[in-house]
Amino acid sequence: MPPGMPCGNSAYVNGVWQDFDTTPPSWFTVEQAASSTLEPLYDIWSWILFQYSQWRWSEREGSWAKYLGWLLIPLILLLVRRLYTRKRIKRSKGEKAERLEVDTRSGMDSAFYLIERKLLVHGYERKPWESLFKWFKRIEEETSGDFSSESLEAILALHYRYRFDPNGITGEERDRLGALVQDWLAERKN
Repeated sequence: MPPGMPCGNSAYVNGVWQDFDTTPPSWFTVEQAASSTLEPLYDIWSWILFQYSQWRWSEREGSWAKYLGWLLIPLILLLVRRLYTRKRIKRSKGEKAERLEVDTRSGMDSAFYLIERKLLVHGYERKPWESLFKWFKRIEEETSGDFSSESLEAILALHYRYRFDPNGITGEERDRLGALVQDWLAERKN
């Protein structure tokens, strides 16, 4: 190439090298009409592949950087797997939430909660870590025998079965629980 000659398309006009563009003026509109809406994604993907190829084939022999490319493959596979399982987890959580709604409703209408409310009204607050049985024992100790936890053992056993047993209780047992609770409340009207 002669000295002073510019790179690209040039023409020697009147003794001087001048830039010469052969692109037709309608090129941009024709190209834009023919392109896909996903063209920016293709461009980004091509750029990523170019950068990867440039890095991969660079002259960094003997450095740890050449092994970094092999690390990308499992990381990409891990990312794809994580995205796939996240969708499955979301679906299963939704199904589980529906099942939990049904499960938590069973036994929530237990007549035992009337006793619990009555005890709360009388100032016997249950500690968050206390089981119902331990709560009753503590109330029994605080009242010096005026309160008997033994009278609640049968009620508590039925309540626990109604509330937590997957098979629940029969209609007769539910009626019995209601009657036992009403009897207990009637004995302690004050």
